[in-house]
Amino acid sequence: MPHHKSAEKRLRQTEKRTVINRARMSRVRTFVKKVETAIETGDKAAAQSALQLAQPELHRVAPRYPDQRPLTG
Repeated sequence: MPHHKSAEKRLRQTEKRTVINRARMSRVRTFVKKVETAIETGDKAAAQSALQLAQPELHRVAPRYPDQRPLTG
């Protein structure tokens, strides 16, 4: 447990950000999974529409996670 006020605040901030980051990455993985599923089924129209929906999410995540690879299994 932190003993200083600044450390206590930092702990609270970290907990909040962890929840947000987990939700964000989960959302991205879901969108990517939908795109991959559409590609595997061979439905070109569905794959394109899924990719169009996934792109904004990927663009939101890319600057925050430059070293991580959320798209690779």
